[in-house]
Amino acid sequence: HNYTDFINRKWPVRRKRIFKELDSYNADIVCLQEVTPDTFEKDFKPFFKDRGLDRAFYTPKRIPGEGGLDDRKQMRKLVSNKLKISSG
Repeated sequence: HNYTDFINRKWPVRRKRIFKELDSYNADIVCLQEVTPDTFEKDFKPFFKDRGLDRAFYTPKRIPGEGGLDDRKQMRKLVSNKLKISSG
């Protein structure tokens, strides 16, 4: 992203801005895309746990992968299905 100042590409600065944006939504369910396992575990999972979203999953089949979090007090799992979209 060469159109962005170098300082704004640094993870600590990006993380702060991303967390501020996510806080503004006050969401009960959050889905993340293109997150590395390390970033999910060390940054996003604790951030959301502090906000009551403590049931988390991460799909490490691809790196970066996808992750999701929800509020256990308001949500309950009804069914779970896996869908293979492509073999690539």
